[in-house]
Amino acid sequence: MFKKALIAGTVALAAIGSAHAADGTLNVKLSVKTGCDINGATGIGSGTGAAGELDFGSYAVGATGAAANTPASGAGQLVVTCSGTQAPSLAFDNGLNVTGSQRNMKAANSAAAAQLVPYTLGSTSAATEYMPNTAVAQSPFTAGEARTIKVYGKVVGAVPNGAEGAYTDTVQIALTW
Repeated sequence: MFKKALIAGTVALAAIGSAHAADGTLNVKLSVKTGCDINGATGIGSGTGAAGELDFGSYAVGATGAAANTPASGAGQLVVTCSGTQAPSLAFDNGLNVTGSQRNMKAANSAAAAQLVPYTLGSTSAATEYMPNTAVAQSPFTAGEARTIKVYGKVVGAVPNGAEGAYTDTVQIALTW
């Protein structure tokens, strides 16, 4: 009887001390895409990025005569990066303050809110105007290349009389490839 109890106890202890196991799988994946981004976007082909600022500096209030007809100029730049050998195109819309097809900067100050300062954008210092929403083709990129693209602007009209303040506009840029 003592042998039977000892054997039964050994079998019971063996069952308690045995390890349990379960098998499973881990799926690992990566999606690789080719694409391009404008500086400020969070990843290749991710969407919207802050593309920079075009600053005309200071211009005289109520400028008249030759000063009013002498356009101020400015230059800004975009940095476009492509992961492959894409040949992207850039298109610039008319901005938030368009009148007809004329881009305008508008005063942020409520007293001068109706005041507009017309301007053009271009790819050369002469600010040859980009046609709104018309793509401007770029030459093909090398993989990983970050290319600086200059954007020039020109004030093409007089600054309104008595309308001191900051004038701004926001132009949406579409990068396609």
